[in-house]
Amino acid sequence: SMSSPHVAGAAALILHARPYDGLEVMRQVLQNTADPKLWNGNPALGFLDNVHRQGAGMIDIPAAIAQKVVVEPSELSLGESGATPTSLVRTVKVVNHGLTPVTYDITHVAALATGPFTFVQAPGLSYFAASAGVTLSRTSVKVNGKDRRGRYGTQSVSVTFTAPEAAALADRGLYGGYLVFTPREGGKT
Repeated sequence: SMSSPHVAGAAALILHARPYDGLEVMRQVLQNTADPKLWNGNPALGFLDNVHRQGAGMIDIPAAIAQKVVVEPSELSLGESGATPTSLVRTVKVVNHGLTPVTYDITHVAALATGPFTFVQAPGLSYFAASAGVTLSRTSVKVNGKDRRGRYGTQSVSVTFTAPEAAALADRGLYGGYLVFTPREGGKT
């Protein structure tokens, strides 16, 4: 796959610009600044492609270099859907490596889901607009900048995910989506 050399080249450029970031921050920055793409089956419908197909999306090198705030963890794995919808609670932390405070509005956007046997190349490959229920402990967060002692500003947000109903997505189907942090002051979402 050509994605591996492209990601390696992007990582080299970003590490050159940000030599003091560790590997975990590098991964977070790459995923946090990626741009999810529309489903290639019919982009006109406006559905985001499956998360398990595109990951965080297309790498955005300039945004990754400029990004001062990261959301960790930068990905959440919730498992497969089952016969009975389940709820899972996860906490994400917003960490500001910059000097200025940033306020984010937090939302969720769903991506297309797939039925079981996703990776079987057969006519039975199925796509669904089945979204998980997402409840946020708060819909905005203000994260202070780094203080005089060098401590980063942090804020946490709890997120409750409820798997799609069995009627919307078959047992063992895969669903996904994105938590979206939109800065009020402008900048990279």
